Amino acid sequence: MKRLSFMICALAVLGAPAQADWTAMDPARGFGEGAVGCMDGGENFKCLALRCKDGQTSLALIVTGGDFGQGEEIPVYLRVDGSPTVRLNMTPLVVSGTLEAEIAYDPIAHGALVADLMRGSVVSVSAWESDLSLTAASGISLRGSSQALSHAQSVCPVSVASATPNTDSERFVAMFEARGGDQAEELARNLLASDIQELGSDADLTAALLPISDVRSLLVAQLGYSTSIYGISGFGVYVFALEGENARLVFPGVGTVVWADLENLTEGWPDLWLQSVRGADPAFNIWRWTDDTYVRIGEAR
Repeated sequence: MKRLSFMICALAVLGAPAQADWTAMDPARGFGEGAVGCMDGGENFKCLALRCKDGQTSLALIVTGGDFGQGEEIPVYLRVDGSPTVRLNMTPLVVSGTLEAEIAYDPIAHGALVADLMRGSVVSVSAWESDLSLTAASGISLRGSSQALSHAQSVCPVSVASATPNTDSERFVAMFEARGGDQAEELARNLLASDIQELGSDADLTAALLPISDVRSLLVAQLGYSTSIYGISGFGVYVFALEGENARLVFPGVGTVVWADLENLTEGWPDLWLQSVRGADPAFNIWRWTDDTYVRIGEAR
């Protein structure tokens, strides 16, 4: 199986660079396939890409006109707009004509970074130098990155996770098996009142509540049955984030099983792993709490 790699092509830049939109990579150029965004400085350029190459899916750094120095690992720092700086420890490779380094892509560890790249404006990149204010002028535009990175995720194979809901039932809580009982159903009926009214007297509702803290909970509800509304599965699935008196719909879908990953929390909210009930061994979609809602950060098997 291929490993999904995220390539950071960081090349020494001379003069005032011209920014380029993100686009699909051309495999004929020898850098693999996926998505790439570049800053062109003439003979030298800096590119950031999500790619698959030589059977691998990984985060990688490619440099010309520079020197990695000595060491078994290279610290690479990235910052999207004003978000916190992310450090990736990459392993250098020997490649004719360029300097390259890579780190295996992990959807849990790196998925939030990719999500930031898809919705950000500029990413600053530096090898060794953690103070990205020194490289702010040479940031890479993220214009077009959402579509390009979505393309990369579709052409590159899914990463294999070290643990999944199939292998670790203590870490991953099946949301529909969480407690809540009558309270969960009453909350769901209030939040989905218009949907229930549309279904009429035949509406079939199940709900469960997972407490996260004294004031936070996740509510999951399944509502059906209607193939005209929810497609072949017949059921809609809704996840709400509850905090105090506030309830926010953070995931609407159909025919989906939901787990909460209790080992990976962001601002106190667990990652959500979702799997379609259709197909043979479908991949898990991983969603992470970002900017007061949940955002899909990748897939895993």
